[in-house]
Amino acid sequence: GELSFTRLRGILGHVLVAVGLATISLALLAATRLYHLVPVEWGLLGAFVAAVAAAAIAVRHDSQVVAAFGLVAVLAAPPVLGASPTLVTLLFVAATLVGTTGVALFRTWVWLPPIAFVLAGPQLASYITGGPPVVEGLIAIAGFWLVNVIAAGGEETRHSTDRLRTTTVTLLLADAAFTMWAGFAILSGPQEMWRGTFLAVIAVAHLALGLLFLVRNGDRHPFGLV
Repeated sequence: GELSFTRLRGILGHVLVAVGLATISLALLAATRLYHLVPVEWGLLGAFVAAVAAAAIAVRHDSQVVAAFGLVAVLAAPPVLGASPTLVTLLFVAATLVGTTGVALFRTWVWLPPIAFVLAGPQLASYITGGPPVVEGLIAIAGFWLVNVIAAGGEETRHSTDRLRTTTVTLLLADAAFTMWAGFAILSGPQEMWRGTFLAVIAVAHLALGLLFLVRNGDRHPFGLV
């Protein structure tokens, strides 16, 4: 695929990279879930390496198709390979989200972070409902919230406009709603008394970010107002 992008400059490069990613995904599925030849963790590592290679090709040749295939392949890997919602799986998803956000901001692909949110959100939800330690769960929620806020606000910071972008606003609102649900799910039972504090922290964080945009871009900046 890389050679095709470099020398032929046609659709063949997109097709070859997509087929390569699909073949790797099937091989990892067979090696882990079907025949148990390697541990799931090794399968996740293989998926991550393949995604890094795909991301490098996508950025180098400005290929949104390759980026989409790579993102779906790597973020769908944990449930497809049968990985349990553990801390290791969560770190895998977190690393993928950070990389996706970086690629999206570098190439101005605003559609990439919302897709990553849709694919990663259910996996974090499965981890949260599994009853992790409270502090560990709150750190995971905070990290997920921060990465998606950066993804939503990063494009506004680099290319500020007076019009709201549907993708960035939708991502910001979905991130806020998911964060509040996840926080309440973690702070249940004896920890219910901290729910008010949790909401106050989330509110202050959004207010601070909103003020940052308003001070920088004017008091009528739409994203800052949201």
